[in-house]
Amino acid sequence: MRARIALHNTDWTGAEHAYGDGADTLKWLRDACGEDPDRAERAVHVLHNCLVHQGSVYAGSAKAYPFLVDLLLDPTAPGRATLADLLLDITLGIAETEAVHHEVRAAHARATPRLLPLLTDPVREVRHRVAYMTGLRTGHEELAVRALGERALSEPDPLIAAVMTGGVARHDVAGRAAWLSGALASRHTPAVRAAAWGITQAGLPWTTEVTTAVTEAWEHGDVLNGDVIEGE
Repeated sequence: MRARIALHNTDWTGAEHAYGDGADTLKWLRDACGEDPDRAERAVHVLHNCLVHQGSVYAGSAKAYPFLVDLLLDPTAPGRATLADLLLDITLGIAETEAVHHEVRAAHARATPRLLPLLTDPVREVRHRVAYMTGLRTGHEELAVRALGERALSEPDPLIAAVMTGGVARHDVAGRAAWLSGALASRHTPAVRAAAWGITQAGLPWTTEVTTAVTEAWEHGDVLNGDVIEGE
């Protein structure tokens, strides 16, 4: 596995986590990359506890980020839903220092193009978390919007479709307005809500078409109820 090889070529000095100097991070990552599924899944849970603590993230969190991505990209890795949770929590975490903040942001930006194929992953939790991470600003907005837009229209889960639609709405890229207008025809009422939210956030005209789409969606479900666009 690629992650296992790269682990030994990385300097883990100063990779602190919530419970100390992070000297054990390499051990847990090595276990997470191992062949024993029970041991690997336990290691992922331990890493989650160490690398994110009450919303805080650390130097070790940023250092481990690319290896966690490697693991998530392996469809045979145990605990992939937990891995996706961990990556999202690190991405959204509060850094202990400005330097750590920039390290986490940089790790997320580097990982974004690699994560895009997971928008079609068979594991629901993986698709959901990756959709949210992809929708954040990383410097890959054009690439992310294209991938999110293509997948949102065929995503079978309405809440994930809404997260993807919200991701498109966050970015000021060419063609976004036309895409959001088209998304109003989605069969998923949460995605319609996300499209309407995006049109409002972007300062685009609130047309009769938007009103009609939201009204029809409301008739088929409480489209404005529930936080389907996480973080908003």
